[in-house]
Amino acid sequence: MVRLPIPVHCLHVDTTSVSVYGDYEDEETEAIDITFGVPKNGRWDLKQFVLSLIVNQHGILFFMNTHSGNVSDKNTIQETIKSLSFPYYLLICPIN
Repeated sequence: MVRLPIPVHCLHVDTTSVSVYGDYEDEETEAIDITFGVPKNGRWDLKQFVLSLIVNQHGILFFMNTHSGNVSDKNTIQETIKSLSFPYYLLICPIN
């Protein structure tokens, strides 16, 4: 892997839900479950999965992970932060 000379002064962590159309009743993946959860877009009729993202101060993607559609934001964000190696977790910026 080649490291790019992009400075990282601050990291922002957040999650977003991705709603999906179609039949996923018999679809099971080893990594995530596409299921009903608390939708951020208000579409309670659609199943979803969750993406956790970490971006730098310029919005450049630093890390991304997928999660089941019914996971808690609180737990997911904590898990995402813990997945970072030292010293990056010290750069997490509070949201004003």
